[in-house]
Amino acid sequence: MKRVVALLIALCLVFAAAAQGPKPGGGDAAPGGERPGVGSSPAFSAGEASQAMERLKLSSEERERIRSMLEEQEGELVRVRAELREMQARMTRLMLEERVNRQEVEKTLRQSMELEFRMRMIQADRNIRLKELLGAERWASMYRLAQMVQAAERAGKLDDFLAKSENPAQARILVQYLKALF
Repeated sequence: MKRVVALLIALCLVFAAAAQGPKPGGGDAAPGGERPGVGSSPAFSAGEASQAMERLKLSSEERERIRSMLEEQEGELVRVRAELREMQARMTRLMLEERVNRQEVEKTLRQSMELEFRMRMIQADRNIRLKELLGAERWASMYRLAQMVQAAERAGKLDDFLAKSENPAQARILVQYLKALF
């Protein structure tokens, strides 16, 4: 387990460093009104990733409860996502018909929205349970780490790091947990 924690720390540090990259114009902060990581380099530092990891200090029991929580609802989430893809395909077929049936389009959209709602509720439930488990401050640290992973992914640095990590399979699992939670 110490290797997993060390790998997560290294993962976060590399993501933060890789995602930071040089900014056009040389400044550290994103220009006013821009979201970090969208059209600009993310504003995360290696020190910030290190601080977030330090605040987490997950016990082996907490790690096991998080893993269990994710596995518990994964089947339902996979089903909902599959149904959502089916609704999207159905919507495409309906729109490609010569004469579009508005009632069927409306029915399909409503079903799609219900599936989207179910998926988001599963994700919200996971986050509520995680926040109850970790407390507000540690949950915020984990959320920030997930943002760093997302920023590294947007910067195109995620696959490079995973390929170079000591245990790529384990690193991918850690990234999947963060993605599943946030």
